[in-house]
Amino acid sequence: MTLSVSKLKKVEIPLPPLAEQRRIVAALEDHLSRVEVGEQLLQAALRRSRILIKQVLCHAVPVPGPSHWRQATVGEAGSVELGRQRHPDWHSGPNMRPYLRVANVFEDRIDTSDLMEMDFPPEIFEKFRLSVGDILLNEGQSPELLGRPAMYRGEPAEVAFTNSLLRFRCGPGVDPEWALLVFRRHMHSRRYLRDMRITTNIAHLSAGRFKKVEFPIPPLAEQKEIIQRVHDRLADLERLTEDLAKAGRRADHLRRALLREAFAGRLVAQDPADEPASVLLERIRAERESAPKTRRGRKTRPAKAAPAPEIDPTRPLPEAVGQGTQGALDLGL
Repeated sequence: MTLSVSKLKKVEIPLPPLAEQRRIVAALEDHLSRVEVGEQLLQAALRRSRILIKQVLCHAVPVPGPSHWRQATVGEAGSVELGRQRHPDWHSGPNMRPYLRVANVFEDRIDTSDLMEMDFPPEIFEKFRLSVGDILLNEGQSPELLGRPAMYRGEPAEVAFTNSLLRFRCGPGVDPEWALLVFRRHMHSRRYLRDMRITTNIAHLSAGRFKKVEFPIPPLAEQKEIIQRVHDRLADLERLTEDLAKAGRRADHLRRALLREAFAGRLVAQDPADEPASVLLERIRAERESAPKTRRGRKTRPAKAAPAPEIDPTRPLPEAVGQGTQGALDLGL
């Protein structure tokens, strides 16, 4: 869509007296500068709240843990499986089932608004079918989001997963919520970057390398205590983040309201002593009519450059080659 000059000239704009224009601009700049400062403070607070969330997660799971914790690896703490590979032959068939892929798995959240289906024979589906408490992690992502985890909590029902995801299923003595906390800690501390491999700007975490990552295991009662403490702190920070986001939206609404009031003539008081806008317009019109019209000259085309001299490829190189400007002159350049 374009806006032509002729149409732009026909757009009607409110035109207050010149003195009032200056008062409006001054008041508007003052108010908008205050809004901008407030937004900068909000953005700084939002960044700080995100840092605090990472700090809570990283401090909750020390690596290595205290001496009374079991110092294990992911492979020792549970089982790890890579999902089923997609194939065009399985895009239709008699046993269509929904599956989760990397686009569905966010940190501590599974998005079910965009599910895809694939043909899963019964025995294959049982292998890749998710159970409540399974932790899914992104196998391939941008480096900072590699290993982004979420817990499957039963929705959607009867669903599998593809090989863009890793599945961790807890072993004895490991609470699924603790496993999720450990994996969130590893993501935010960028632990997975030490074991990733890069292909076409995408980082990958193989199942074999993932199994060797540290997985501290405190006693089950202590796991539940830490989980509750972390949940309480994260809930407070999430409420703070939402309040800051709401304040940011209100600042945007305030900016639009200020502009609306300014162009409606309600931002500053009007002064009857101001020169009417009609007088200003008449003076501008008179000055434009009395000004001499300038004639537009014809543009001259630049002269064509002379063709470069041809160089005989059989001509031997002069001894001066490599001796700066004189060498170039000897070559006829």
